[in-house]
Amino acid sequence: MFDKYKNQHFLTFYNRTESKLFKDYKHIKSNIEFAAYKNKYQTVSFISPTSGEGKTTTCCHLALTFAREGKNVLLIDGNLNHPMLNKIFHVKNDYGLSNVLVGQKKLSESINTTQFESLKLLTSGPTMANFNPILQSSAMDHLIGEVKEKFDFIFIDNPPVLDSDTGKIIASKSDGTVLVVRDHKTDINEMLEAKRVLDAYAVNLIGVIFNGKKLSIKDRLIRA
Repeated sequence: MFDKYKNQHFLTFYNRTESKLFKDYKHIKSNIEFAAYKNKYQTVSFISPTSGEGKTTTCCHLALTFAREGKNVLLIDGNLNHPMLNKIFHVKNDYGLSNVLVGQKKLSESINTTQFESLKLLTSGPTMANFNPILQSSAMDHLIGEVKEKFDFIFIDNPPVLDSDTGKIIASKSDGTVLVVRDHKTDINEMLEAKRVLDAYAVNLIGVIFNGKKLSIKDRLIRA
């Protein structure tokens, strides 16, 4: 029921471009596009201190906003232990990112179409032992270089930064990273610790998105 609700929610979001929610994300899109144009960013990671802060939903909303406005977008699920994007977009996760990185599948045969025009999806693929060294290898660098040639923007949904090293590694290989936190959920000390860890991994933090708090549109994305 949850996945069916989520899929319907995103269908409604995509089609109702005059809604306040779409306009809010369109404003955030403009901020990201400005940074992307100025610094030639294409890959943007989304990460949160812990789970349940709206990171995946935010990543999907922004990917759909970019796609709806004509950009060629690839969503990548970097959360191998708890993948969600395949469920939200109703595609199989028999193979994906993990298989491509270890050479079991080609990227071209692993990218899925979605019901949304201009939005493609690379699922996480199955969990693999000792996967973080593979993420740190040249295989991940090669994959990022390849998708940059095929897509305007690549959005990556990562595991929470305080839960595993996977998210930190992927974020460190992205052009920019957005930290997603939730009002009345995210502990301030956890947010500060997440920022410290990301800094230690030389992650380029380009902004923080606050969920669940009534902010003016201009304050919804705060530059880091």
